[in-house]
Amino acid sequence: MGHCCPGLFKPNVVHGIKDNDIDCKSWGDTIASLRSESAYSDLLSAFGREINGPRRKLQFNRANTSFHDSYANSIGPNTRPLVVNDHVLKICDTIIGVGAQSVVYLGKDPFGGWLAVKTSLTTEQCREIEFLQELDHPSIVRFIGSAVVKDTRYVCVEFVLGGSLKDLAQKGKIPVDHALKYAKDILHGLQYIHSKDIVHRDLKPQNILLTQGGNAKIADFGCARWCSSRTTRVEEISDATTALSGTDTMVSSQEVTEGTPVYMAPEAADGRCQASNDIWSFGITLLEVISGRNPWKNINTKSTYAFLHGIAKGINRPFIPSDLQPEVVTFITRILDCNAQSRASASEALCSPVFLMEYVQDE
Repeated sequence: MGHCCPGLFKPNVVHGIKDNDIDCKSWGDTIASLRSESAYSDLLSAFGREINGPRRKLQFNRANTSFHDSYANSIGPNTRPLVVNDHVLKICDTIIGVGAQSVVYLGKDPFGGWLAVKTSLTTEQCREIEFLQELDHPSIVRFIGSAVVKDTRYVCVEFVLGGSLKDLAQKGKIPVDHALKYAKDILHGLQYIHSKDIVHRDLKPQNILLTQGGNAKIADFGCARWCSSRTTRVEEISDATTALSGTDTMVSSQEVTEGTPVYMAPEAADGRCQASNDIWSFGITLLEVISGRNPWKNINTKSTYAFLHGIAKGINRPFIPSDLQPEVVTFITRILDCNAQSRASASEALCSPVFLMEYVQDE
C-alpha cells in the first residue's frame, strides 16, 4: 500500500504516531503558518518525509496551504491503531471534517504518509466503498482501504493537504482563471465517473479538495449511485424525511433523492439519477466560487421540491455576475441548462472555448 495524499473524506488510521507527534492545535497552526517553500520544507523535515510523495521540487502555492481553522480546534478520540489491508495504520486525535453521519480524522500509514479516515455507524459507507473501489483517476481522491471494528466502519483515502474549494472561497472570490483551472480538473473527474455509470450526486465546494500543486480532486461518494439507466441494487428508504436546505444533506423517499438541495439539479426532484445531475451541481459550484456569493441568495430554498420545480419552470434562476467574460457566461449558461437533455455533458463542457484561453491552457 503506497502512501498517499487524501481527499475530502478523510478517513483511516495512522501508523507509528507517538502522543507528542501531533495534536489538533499544533497541526492546525503548522499548516496555517505555511507561507514559503522553506516553511514547507521545515514541516517535511519535522515529520521525516514529504507529505505528498517522493522528494521532488515542489510547486508551492500559498493559496492552497490553508487548513480550515476549525480543524485546529477540534478534539477527536485518542490515537489508536487500525488494521487495513494487513497494514497497521493509526488514527490521530485530529478531526478534519464532520458530515451528517460521519466524522473524518487525520491518519497515517505504515510508510509515514498522511491519510484521511472517515468513520461512521451507518451502512451508507458500504455503498461508498463500492464506488470508490471502481475509481482510479488523478481528479478523484484515492481509495486506500476499509475496515469494521465494533460496528464502526472506517474508510481510508488519500489526504489532500490544500483543503477544500469551500475553504479557499471563504477568503473571497476565486479569480476566474484559477476557478477554470479547477473546473477543468473537476470535469475530467466527472467524465471518468460518468463513463463508469456512476453519479456523484453531492458535488459542491466542500467536496472538491485542492492539492499543494493547485489541482482539484472530487471527494465524498457517500451519496453516489449508479445511473438510472443501469440496473441497481439501491436500498429503499421507506420513511420520507424532511428536506433540508443550506449545507445539510437531504435524503428523501424511495427514489433515494440525496444531495445538498442548493446544488441539486431540477430533475432530481423527480428522483432521476443521471450524469446531468452532476453537471448542474458543478455549474452551481463554479458560479458560487467565482461570484463569491450563494447564487440563490435571494431565493427561498427551504422547501426543496418547490425550489427545484421553480428552477425547472424557469422561475428560479441563479445569480450570474454581470462582469463575467461573455465566454464564461456562455459556458455557465450551457451547464446550467434547465433541460437535462440539452445540458452539456462533461465531455462537451471540456470542449468549451473557455478552456482554450491562454491563461487556462495546460502547461
